[in-house]
Amino acid sequence: MSWLAVITALVKLMGAVAAYSKQIQTDRAARAHVMAQVLQRMTDDLQLAARTRTEFDRDLQRNPERLYDDDGYKRTGDA
Repeated sequence: MSWLAVITALVKLMGAVAAYSKQIQTDRAARAHVMAQVLQRMTDDLQLAARTRTEFDRDLQRNPERLYDDDGYKRTGDA
């Protein structure tokens, strides 16, 4: 086997390792991006829930007599 064949084989091996490393890096970046999107959606949902709760509490403080208004839903334990 000549030196040229050995060097060519090493270069090909290094190229394959580099391509594999690039693919792993791309996969990790894609996963990180998806996780960031999921966390952003969860944060948005939590903020919406907190705003809704705050608005309900403010409305209840302004109009405490409306607490027992019939909202049309039947719940277990309703008389």
